[in-house]
Amino acid sequence: MKKTFPFLIAIIFVVIICVGYVLNRNAQEAAAITREASKMQELEARLEPELKSYYQQHGAYPKKLQDVPLTNFEWGHEGATFKDLESFSYFSNGQTFIMQWQHADFSYSLCLAGTNGESFFKNQRISH
Repeated sequence: MKKTFPFLIAIIFVVIICVGYVLNRNAQEAAAITREASKMQELEARLEPELKSYYQQHGAYPKKLQDVPLTNFEWGHEGATFKDLESFSYFSNGQTFIMQWQHADFSYSLCLAGTNGESFFKNQRISH
């Protein structure tokens, strides 16, 4: 019994460390997902009035997001950068547009669509 007791304590200690590591890693992954989704939501919300303004000025939506003049746009909210525009898929025929973001590993989708100067949001959880 005396020889197995230290071994048993060592096994319990290793199990506790492994469980703690897995829980910590899962928490870090969840936080990263939340940060990324929050950044993209912020970017989508800030692009919506810019697209509406572009439509009012030109009578059509831009063919690509990079064509929107973002001179009054404040970068850095939630960590968003100009490069993040590339994370959205965007299609426009001039009178309508659809802009969507979805990461393969995330269970959340963002969608902004517009027609004739009006915008519509759809943000949803995706079931796997």
